[in-house]
Amino acid sequence: MFRILFVCIAMALPVSAFAMTTDDISPGKTLSGPNLTLRDLKGKVVVVSYFGVNCPACLLEMPQLEDLYKKYQDQGVQVMGFEMQGSTAAATTAFIKDKRITFQISADGKVRSASAQTIPYIFLFGSDGKLAAEHVLIADLEAKLKELAHEDFTAMAGPGPYVKLAPLMAQVKAGQLGEVLKSLREKKGSKDAAEAREANSMLNAFSAMAKSRFDKAATFKTTDPVRAMYQYQYIAQLFAGDELGDKATKEAEALKASANSASEAEADAAWKQIETLLESVRPVNGDKSLKNPAVAAANVALVQKLAVSCLGINQRFPNSKAAKKANDLMFSMQ
Repeated sequence: MFRILFVCIAMALPVSAFAMTTDDISPGKTLSGPNLTLRDLKGKVVVVSYFGVNCPACLLEMPQLEDLYKKYQDQGVQVMGFEMQGSTAAATTAFIKDKRITFQISADGKVRSASAQTIPYIFLFGSDGKLAAEHVLIADLEAKLKELAHEDFTAMAGPGPYVKLAPLMAQVKAGQLGEVLKSLREKKGSKDAAEAREANSMLNAFSAMAKSRFDKAATFKTTDPVRAMYQYQYIAQLFAGDELGDKATKEAEALKASANSASEAEADAAWKQIETLLESVRPVNGDKSLKNPAVAAANVALVQKLAVSCLGINQRFPNSKAAKKANDLMFSMQ
């Protein structure tokens, strides 16, 4: 039985002080994406990923980071990737283009005082600037982002003051905006003039905010439909139970259906690359089957590359036809 071993850079695990803050981030030389400064990170939830162009595990992780960036960037999350293998700018740029990374990628970036000696390695900072966690596994990152990413909904309610509607502010703080809008629409016609005035003021503030978000999402429908879909999903979540939420849900579902179609096409293209690799298997006594331990042993580097590619398809396109083919291939190589 031939077993595939993946080795990236694995040494002693680091021990870093949780006293680190975003002020310890040195962005390095930007190779692509937004050219962020420390000022740009203030008040943001910041994800810093140490990665390498020639690290198999990083090949799997970076596209997942890109998906999380698109999903949470409008909730105040910033992602930065620091290339740690000393790769050339050309090699790193080619990697970025191949993985379609849009967040900032830098050379010579680092988190000062950190002692990370393995990649991939993720640092996570809260909006207060303090280190919230490090060596975060990509599988656990979204749950942690949900805990840290938040918005000040009270500011979105407008300047107020809201005396008559003070009880509604508790729902606003909890992000239950759909229920709040329902109440506001009822109260704007209140016989109590003060209550009606406050209801109209808050309703106008939330309506303006919602329109701004819808308009922003619409600008990405053609250029970046995945980001648009995530924005609509977030709007639908915020305004659940209200017509605004229903409208956002319909937009998100339409984009999701389109994205699924595009995803199948992209997964199929990735599988064709695997088929090309399979054509280059070096035969042993005329046999090219990787089930044969001798053939597998004669093609160790190729088998490792095939395994990484198959895992990549499963990570990015888990329910695709290509993922099933990749699973079958992986099983046949074991």
